[in-house]
Amino acid sequence: MSRFQLNLVSLLVLSIPALLVTGPFLPDLALSVSSIIFLIYIVRNRKFEIFKDYYFFFFLFFYIVITISLLQSKYLEEIFFKNIFYFRFGIFLLLVKYLINTDSKFLENLKNVLLTIFILLFIDSLIQLIIGKNIIGLSPFPGRITSFFGDESILGSYVSRLCPLLVALLYLEKDNKYKIIFVLMMSFIIVILSGERASIA
Repeated sequence: MSRFQLNLVSLLVLSIPALLVTGPFLPDLALSVSSIIFLIYIVRNRKFEIFKDYYFFFFLFFYIVITISLLQSKYLEEIFFKNIFYFRFGIFLLLVKYLINTDSKFLENLKNVLLTIFILLFIDSLIQLIIGKNIIGLSPFPGRITSFFGDESILGSYVSRLCPLLVALLYLEKDNKYKIIFVLMMSFIIVILSGERASIA
């Protein structure tokens, strides 16, 4: 893969955590475009050995099972096109593995992106709690702090799902104990402010 292509797909992948704040369309677009670019690279350069991956085989088995189940569903016409393109997540899995093995700075950049997002959400949530509006003027959902998510009460679930990934990335560093404690405390406060019971649990 050329340096331009590598930088492009890396940028698209790294943008996904931030784009999740905007809703499902933009992160899904970034995932789909990066996966298509990677698939074109595989086909053009005949790098089919990339598909020889245990995790991909497991995904493929899962994909076949849900596709067969879908064909037997009475809601086939409603959800067929939505689920048939689920295959892109398998390509995305291979892409992330390729970036980790090829781009020495990918994991470091991903850690920095996530850490920046968490700090920004933490500060913004406190501002919204104290002032009543966040830094871009969004008011909290009644009884809950939502930060950049506006009227969607998913701040807690967003943080609780990405926190383990950030902690894992920090764990790969040396002298990371205090950073991990800081992230866990910050995440816990954000989730408490969000008021989402499932995320708190």
